[in-house]
Amino acid sequence: MNRAVIYCRVSTEEEKQINALEKQIDEARNAVISNGWLLVDEYVDEGKSGTMIKYRDEFIRLSDDIETNKYDIIVVKSQDRLMRSTKDWYIFVDNYHDMDGDYLD
Repeated sequence: MNRAVIYCRVSTEEEKQINALEKQIDEARNAVISNGWLLVDEYVDEGKSGTMIKYRDEFIRLSDDIETNKYDIIVVKSQDRLMRSTKDWYIFVDNYHDMDGDYLD
């Protein structure tokens, strides 16, 4: 059985963003269930910009967990929830594929 994690992020703590975050989490959990994967962790950055990795504790934890082979699949609403920088995106994907991972958005 594939081990999945979810990553969700919103950039502000406004009420409408909090509602959007809850929706992201629900949709990601449903994707895991509908695909028959095992949910092993959830990474949620609330009120964090996608342009700066160093302030996103949960993204850093997600990245660190790649090295430990904790999961096989990352479920995320869209690529921009992980990061806004195209350069950072390609570095992340390259590192992730080196670990034989899959990505679903």
